[in-house]
Amino acid sequence: MADTHRFPFEVVDLILFYFARDFEKAWTNSRNSAEQPPLPDHGVLELLNLRLVGKSWVLAVLSHAYQNLHFSSALVVNRFVDTWNSSATVTTMAWLSHLSFDQITCPDLDFELGSNQAKIGSLGTYRIDFEKENFNYKSIILEDIEEIIKFCGQTLSGLKFAFKAGAGFTPEMIKLIKDIKGLKVLIVEANPYGVKKNHSKSIEALLNVTPGLESLSLDIGCIQPLDLDQGALPGLKHLSAACDTNDQEAITELCKSHGQNISCLEYLAHPDCDRAAEVISALRNSLKVLFVESIPDVLPAESCLDSRKSQSGLVAIGDCKEHENLCDGLLVFQKILAKWLEGA
Repeated sequence: MADTHRFPFEVVDLILFYFARDFEKAWTNSRNSAEQPPLPDHGVLELLNLRLVGKSWVLAVLSHAYQNLHFSSALVVNRFVDTWNSSATVTTMAWLSHLSFDQITCPDLDFELGSNQAKIGSLGTYRIDFEKENFNYKSIILEDIEEIIKFCGQTLSGLKFAFKAGAGFTPEMIKLIKDIKGLKVLIVEANPYGVKKNHSKSIEALLNVTPGLESLSLDIGCIQPLDLDQGALPGLKHLSAACDTNDQEAITELCKSHGQNISCLEYLAHPDCDRAAEVISALRNSLKVLFVESIPDVLPAESCLDSRKSQSGLVAIGDCKEHENLCDGLLVFQKILAKWLEGA
């Protein structure tokens, strides 16, 4: 048997690629194709242990172990920051491209910043003071995330923020994300049934400073219509949106005003799924791929599904509760589409 620690670097890299992919297969998100599966904690540990195989494995392991990381507690974040700051090898060889954060606790931005109408960009940074009795190590505060982005933001292409309650971004966080020149994917999730509201103005300010975004995912419940700058989101091609009566208007307006290049829509509806027609109609001139969890009963063929009138043409529509069944869903939906077009 060949001496494994003397494998060429390319062979070692290929072995690690498939090793990591086996872990990723266990994590799937059939509701958002833009979300890349992170390595679970035990997968990262197993990868790091492979550094003991031989010298040629050490550097190759780091590029796979520290590529797509998920954080769900302040303790894990702090340990990672300590490792990064104390290891020159990790700092030099790790190439973080995707970061996801869960269980984020957002401060009361209306209280901290004055009001929901405040201009986020003109405000200074601030310090969140958490009372000790309210601090939970299973939560992450935005300041923890700021520390990570400060030293690896230059390599990032994807970010996910999942808030425990309402979603919102501090001025310092917005500034740090603005400096990430290669950011292509942004995912924001919040508890749609929580009592804490999302801070619409801070989300608006964030989207105004991310012109390189190609994919945006919003699942945040109640949000006011976003008054984005005219040139905001010029390269947005993919939108994943979970809509109900509280954010339908905001998502629809976003598609009307900044959806001219959106060719792929993943529409995730809460009970009132028939309102999908409003969002789809807003993208009628650019939409090529549509994923829906259930086929709406009301979808005006003459306004958004007639490929004869669309310059680009709607080339694929699917009912995709599971991506593995996409082909079957496409076939069924295309037959329904054909009937709509015949009667249009």
